[in-house]
Amino acid sequence: MELSFLARSRLISVAALAVPSAVAVALVCAGISVGASALGSSRAHQAIARCSTPGMSVWIEKPAGNGALGSRYYYLRFTNLSGHTCELRGVPGVSAVSLSGARLGAPAGHVPARGPAQILKTGATTSAQLKITVAGAVIGCHPRLSAGLRIYPPDNTVSRIVPFPAETCPQRFMFVSEVGPNEELEYP
Repeated sequence: MELSFLARSRLISVAALAVPSAVAVALVCAGISVGASALGSSRAHQAIARCSTPGMSVWIEKPAGNGALGSRYYYLRFTNLSGHTCELRGVPGVSAVSLSGARLGAPAGHVPARGPAQILKTGATTSAQLKITVAGAVIGCHPRLSAGLRIYPPDNTVSRIVPFPAETCPQRFMFVSEVGPNEELEYP
């Protein structure tokens, strides 16, 4: 027989009146932990699913004043179009690709994610910042023009290819941050 949280609390309170105080404290503490456990399990049923690539639009935005000496900065935008709230946490995977989809150069570097998950309601967008080093600023680079970027949203194995012609290098020339709120994102 499953007792509700309120019924368990009343039962523990009645038992506490009938036994010595040390045992009563133990029963009350047990009741609190049982109650908290029951509440925790009901919250587990309300867990938010992770965002998956098929339910997302992935796009690139060029912010105003995006240039720095030898680098250009862009926002990778992830918009939830799935029809339900989902969470996105971590660092996207990014690689430059040819017209045939073959990878050109090294994938984007990144530091381990350490921020909170971004909760996205339907229609909401979160961002990661992409830094691309200008090919001419990379020593020993023999540039090739890419057709786009293959972008894996964080914690996904399915990618989207976003048209984005850019000069690439065989060496690592891109760096991507973890997803965060839509505001100025910074690199470590």
